[in-house]
Amino acid sequence: MPLIKLGFKPGVNRDRTNYSQEGGWWASDKIRFRQGFPEKIGGWEVETFDQYEGQARSLFTYVTLDGSILITIGTHKKIYVNAGTTLYDITPIRSTRTTPDTDNCFATTNASTTVTVSITGHGASTGDYVTFTGATATGGVPAGELNAEHEITVVDSNTFTFTVTLISTAIGLMFSWINLFVEYIIHGMVFSEAWYAVLPTGFWIFLYVITPFIGFLLLTLSLHLLNRMAIYHSRLIQFVAKS
Repeated sequence: MPLIKLGFKPGVNRDRTNYSQEGGWWASDKIRFRQGFPEKIGGWEVETFDQYEGQARSLFTYVTLDGSILITIGTHKKIYVNAGTTLYDITPIRSTRTTPDTDNCFATTNASTTVTVSITGHGASTGDYVTFTGATATGGVPAGELNAEHEITVVDSNTFTFTVTLISTAIGLMFSWINLFVEYIIHGMVFSEAWYAVLPTGFWIFLYVITPFIGFLLLTLSLHLLNRMAIYHSRLIQFVAKS
């Protein structure tokens, strides 16, 4: 039997069934068409080697006036901007504290990696990120370990803790007469904490129940108004025609 050359149309057509799509392609996986022929995609390229904190929830790509392409990445913890191959943390600062509020705020325990911070009315929540600047070595923990951004665990309204990589070698208390500067970034779940958690559960149940009724009422009212406008419009045309 002689060989028959099979000709296939380029592109994937899912508007038809796989049987009616004769002479074409109905399904594909990781391919693209170039000059009418299918070929496997070239793969992916690493955009940045920097690791971001949290799980990405949204991406927003835009072009600046000078033609630079930027990508904004929003996670459940922070906000980043990716420019070229560099990832920048642009999470807003919620509040800052300095001396005398931060005086003597660090405390360490021997043979522990936990640092306790005491700042009256810090307003932070567990999972927040706090940045320290101007601290000195405390309890064997070097200043480089303290002067950084840390994810904290809240103990109470005046105390929170964070961990360091080096184990403390003594019980220490830092006397921060060198103007320690503390920055609290904005909460990652601002909407949930400020609105959802504050309003009572009954309010959300009421809103869930009443919303469909309000939507139906607005739809009925809109249809009624459109109907009245149509009647008025038809009468106006009849009046003009008679005159």
